[in-house]
Parts: sequence; C-alpha cells; structure tokens
Amino acid sequence: MTEPPPTDQDRWPVATLRRAKLIRARGNFGTGTPCPLCRMILSTNDLVFEALAELDGQRVTINFHPRCYERWKDAQR
Repeated sequence: MTEPPPTDQDRWPVATLRRAKLIRARGNFGTGTPCPLCRMILSTNDLVFEALAELDGQRVTINFHPRCYERWKDAQR
C-alpha cells in the first residue's frame, strides 16, 4: 500500500516526485509554501508553475519555481 501524496506543506521525497506524471501545467503565483524540488519558499509574489500530475492513481497539484519545474519535467523523459 502506498502512502497518500504529500500536501503543499509536506516535504516531497525525490522518489515520490519521480513517480508523479505530468498531466498539464499553468502559470500561477506562489503559495508561501516550499518548492518540492529546491525547498525554497514559493513567495506569493513569485510566478510559479502549477503542475497537475498523476501520482499513484490520484491527481495532485505540485507548485514549482520555473527552473525547478523544467528540471522536474526534463527528468520525466
């Protein structure tokens, strides 16, 4: 049995991020929570990528800094 997906406040383990498969992404503003890849805060003034992904059969939203999103997306190939 797999654990439930992390929330915005939870730390996302690298293995969990690797299992998440991108469905679509859009630009948005930060939420004040940490980026799951670099762990730096996504300030409410920052533009971020809000990725809708499938993780273990569930849809989850993951917010990234633009550079972090590109790194995560490239690692999915």
